[in-house]
Amino acid sequence: MVDMECAMNNACRYDNIAVVEWFWTNLERQLFNVKNAWSNACYNCNKKLISYLLNNMSEHILDKSKALVHACRNDKEGYKVISLLLGQPSMNTPENCKLVLTEACVHCNKNVVKWLLTNTDIQPLEYKDTLIDTIKATKNKSNKKIKLITKTLFVLW
Repeated sequence: MVDMECAMNNACRYDNIAVVEWFWTNLERQLFNVKNAWSNACYNCNKKLISYLLNNMSEHILDKSKALVHACRNDKEGYKVISLLLGQPSMNTPENCKLVLTEACVHCNKNVVKWLLTNTDIQPLEYKDTLIDTIKATKNKSNKKIKLITKTLFVLW
């Protein structure tokens, strides 16, 4: 017998939107662990899949902060997921923008930082404080990483 939870998790992890839609529409929801499916979908930052899940699953069971953090680790598609999530009124908060900025800097994700600087209303002083805190927090971890973060920020600012 097929393990439907595993099948749903794999469909989410490998961006198979057609399978996710079919499972969600045709099978009993108790067969899935929605939190695991969401986490797997967030891992690859497929905007279409995450959009589908946001529109079809209960908002209360989706950990959107986890999606923000995963998106900051994805250099290619992360900013698209950030724009999707921060486009929701409940997610577009200064706290979430700071979380995204911190995670994007830690993971040297220039695209996400560019998107934040262009599309959010956070004041420069708030950015400065967040960036200083981020550099302090990562200072002991890796000198090479600090140089990358600083270089990323100076190029973008």
